[in-house]
Amino acid sequence: MIANNKKAFTMLEMTFVIVVLGILAAVAIPKFTATRDDAIEARVKKQITAIRTSIENERQAHLQSVGGMENSGNGTLTLYYDYQPWKGENYTNGKSAVIMQDVDTFRFRTVGDLIKVQLCVKDSNISRDGGYSICKEKTVF
Repeated sequence: MIANNKKAFTMLEMTFVIVVLGILAAVAIPKFTATRDDAIEARVKKQITAIRTSIENERQAHLQSVGGMENSGNGTLTLYYDYQPWKGENYTNGKSAVIMQDVDTFRFRTVGDLIKVQLCVKDSNISRDGGYSICKEKTVF
């Protein structure tokens, strides 16, 4: 008789390994998908919150100024941030930064799902009387 010394997995062992891998896959794949979906949802919520905050900032600033965010009357465009209007804070409770000097116009307008931003700056290089402005419009979606 010939002795069979070959080492191999039995059919029962292979079936057991496949069943365990199947169970692990059945548990892990939905968790991974749910985690990915949660991350996407959190990112979208953060973007929506940022857009709402920007719109609220613009609305409040527009109520207090002619030009846009905050146009102090001397052509200075100032951005106010780090305040929480949902807690009753006003934009003056936050921090501020000067964005640009000699601003003539700063406006937001919506066209469907798009937001169009227009910025005009007085240019003393074109005329000494300040009668001319350079304008730029940017579309954000």
